[in-house]
Amino acid sequence: MLSSRSQFDPVTAEEWAERHRIEGPWQRTQYELFDWVTPLTILTKGNVQDETVDRAQLSPLPLSACLGTARSDASGEWPRDPFDVGASVAFTFSTAPTSEGGTIGPASVPPLAVTEIPYQDAGVGHTVWHAAVVLSIFMRSPAGIELLSQSARTPGRLPRLLELGAGLGLPGRDASARGNVASLVTISDTRPALLAQLSLDLVIDAAAADAAAQSLEPSIWSSIQPRAEPLAEPLAEPLAESRAAANIEVMRLNWNDAADVAAGVAGGYEVLIASDVAYYQPDVQPLADAMKAMGAATTLIVAPMHREAARSLAETLSEMGSSCVEHQLTLVTSDADGWLDGEGGERFPPPSSLQMPALAFCILEVSWPREEESSR
Repeated sequence: MLSSRSQFDPVTAEEWAERHRIEGPWQRTQYELFDWVTPLTILTKGNVQDETVDRAQLSPLPLSACLGTARSDASGEWPRDPFDVGASVAFTFSTAPTSEGGTIGPASVPPLAVTEIPYQDAGVGHTVWHAAVVLSIFMRSPAGIELLSQSARTPGRLPRLLELGAGLGLPGRDASARGNVASLVTISDTRPALLAQLSLDLVIDAAAADAAAQSLEPSIWSSIQPRAEPLAEPLAEPLAESRAAANIEVMRLNWNDAADVAAGVAGGYEVLIASDVAYYQPDVQPLADAMKAMGAATTLIVAPMHREAARSLAETLSEMGSSCVEHQLTLVTSDADGWLDGEGGERFPPPSSLQMPALAFCILEVSWPREEESSR
């Protein structure tokens, strides 16, 4: 028997919650990045399963220990199989707390929308992993800004930046959106589905940036919806238009391919960035060779602290003559709905008793001797 209720009849709380979960954001995540690791992480070298911390453990840390924060709002089809059906995830970033209590400032505008795509087309690059969030936040931190500002080989000019194995390109796209990080950002990967999706997302980024510049509502995202499926081929003309405005491009680059590496060398990049690209031991030597060939002034590689291939990469790069410094960090995640919003756009953290996942990461800061240094 069909229900006689009209569309204007009140709905139950359960029905409202289910409808909201399907039509609106169904997961909001808050990220905090700390220049600190737990004693257990140090003891186990990051080989910790399901470690959690609470606000009481973080409170004694100096304010400078928090490098920055981010928030993601995921929406799209629900329920979903994350390997078969992607989500649209909007990222915003905030500065580190400037006062006691963990209060963070207003979020960046406009949000950066990332469109996940099916695993069978994109491989492990089909989604945004925590390592990409760590790299994005770190590059916004005072330490990251200083590193990037010192990387340009020509005084007074912003460096050229290349993201290797970018996947959906969150760090590179955010660097471009900020406008004061690089003179050119190139996002690279190998799979056609990823290159196509990146090309489309850059057009959307450019439209959102234009809207923000004209003081339009950030709800532009509601009128420019990311595609559920990637384009068959990367866009050409729309992307060329966005390059002029945003100084960003998409490039196929496989570090196992000599011709691709040569194209990277020809690009004259002064900054290389990558997140969790040394996953298997066979990846290490070709990746290290490509990085040495490009000879960037600064290379930032993020990986979970327990990743053995990343440790091997650091050792290999050092043996090849680079300077390799490791920064150990912790990414704390929590339910963003547990945070309170202030009148000025600032946000207040949840109660101290809440247990939050704590993930240990390392950032490898790699540099190669300058020509004048190596010739001595």
